[in-house]
Amino acid sequence: MMERLKLSYDDLSEQMKPCFLYLGAFPEDEEILVRDLICMWIAEEFIKKPKIQAGRRSKKEARSPIEPEDIGEQYLKELVDRNLVQVASRRSDGQGVKTVKIHDSIRELCILVSDDNPDNNNKSNKACSLFFPDNIGWYACLLTRRDQPSTCSLFLCGDVKGWPHSFPEVCQVIVLYVKRNLSGKNNEYLNKLKSIRFLKMDNGAPHWLFNLQSLQTLHVVSNMGDENKVSVDDGLKQLRHLRRRSTVIRLLEDAKGVEDKMQNVQTLSYVHADSQIGSLLNKGYFANLRTLGLLITEEGVQLMEENLRSLDRLSKLHKLKLQLVTTRISLGRIPFPSNLTKIYLNWFIGLKYEHMSVLGGIPTLEILKLELVDCSKRTLHCGSAGSFPRLKVFIMLHVYVARVILEPGTMLELERAVFYNCPGLKFNCLPERILELGSNLHFVKFNDEEERRSKRKRMMIKMMKTTMWGRMMMTTTMKKSRRIYQ
Repeated sequence: MMERLKLSYDDLSEQMKPCFLYLGAFPEDEEILVRDLICMWIAEEFIKKPKIQAGRRSKKEARSPIEPEDIGEQYLKELVDRNLVQVASRRSDGQGVKTVKIHDSIRELCILVSDDNPDNNNKSNKACSLFFPDNIGWYACLLTRRDQPSTCSLFLCGDVKGWPHSFPEVCQVIVLYVKRNLSGKNNEYLNKLKSIRFLKMDNGAPHWLFNLQSLQTLHVVSNMGDENKVSVDDGLKQLRHLRRRSTVIRLLEDAKGVEDKMQNVQTLSYVHADSQIGSLLNKGYFANLRTLGLLITEEGVQLMEENLRSLDRLSKLHKLKLQLVTTRISLGRIPFPSNLTKIYLNWFIGLKYEHMSVLGGIPTLEILKLELVDCSKRTLHCGSAGSFPRLKVFIMLHVYVARVILEPGTMLELERAVFYNCPGLKFNCLPERILELGSNLHFVKFNDEEERRSKRKRMMIKMMKTTMWGRMMMTTTMKKSRRIYQ
């Protein structure tokens, strides 16, 4: 068995071998986020941006140049096609792979080949060596590279007290993957990791973390209401992806500006849609941004049109996520970019026909996702004939609605629809056009517990949006960490 698997490994290209061996660093039965895995490959320099010779650049490449992330997607697809990697889950839109996992025997192969053993005949210059300390949490893996013995990557799960002592002081940490919180002293140790390129952890990011010059990917899950002020001139020079869940970022512009205009950034989520982001967009920052998450608050909605007037300059933007913490919003005042293919709406109370008509008028839109949305009069009217001409995927999660209306000639290209735990919505009340999707229609009826949770969320959001006390509470919470940092 192992010999046959070894032959499959030997058949991989030299560029793909270290990417495959890297999978051995994850715990058994771990579902690995594809976007994290690819960012780790890039951080380890297994994948680099391709060099295009002068005069050989096609018009398509000039408009949308190939990025390392695109190459990583190709590598992953080949590993899946070769049955070396299993698809664990797909994205909610049904397009693309969200998480992967590997069989125990495949992981054993990765560890065997990666082992620093002369008998394995591993000739790859970028071969990995895996070491599993047994005194840190319930799982820890230290990964080193033979071509770069002074660097390492660390994967931690469980109680990770004392993790800084698990590798030599002279070793520069490139990747740090933590699945639990770091304690205070260990958290402070992050400030010493000047060479770190990829960092993912479950607790909030200290403000000084954004000064790390080598950081390419930062993914942090924080407490609700946490906020970081980030100056685009302090650090982030190499940043490609900045993701923060349950929290937002307030960007600050240095008076001198930044010469490179943050050309590397591809993901930025979530940030305040305030005058600072407006100024940066007006000056041409984030030219290669692909995914943007914006928080629009009750206070910011008054200046939304001014702050976002240059949003359509983001010609590479394909995915826009809007968290709308306000009841006064006019989507028609947002200049949506011309290449936008995906829109996610969260925390929207009072979704009306006028809003859907605006979204339906975006000619390039292919995926629309609504989550925690409360429809006006419990009816979702999806626009007039001709709306959503290229929409292929329609997703509704926890949407408070009892009726969905599709006019003839609306969503003619629809291929997939998902309705998950939508209180009041019944399967047999869906439009005939959607029922005709057959197996491409996924309907999950809400249950009592889901309904109670959904009601609590809607009541909390509505309170925050419509009452002075609620807005004061939300503002106080979101400013809590800001006062600490000032």
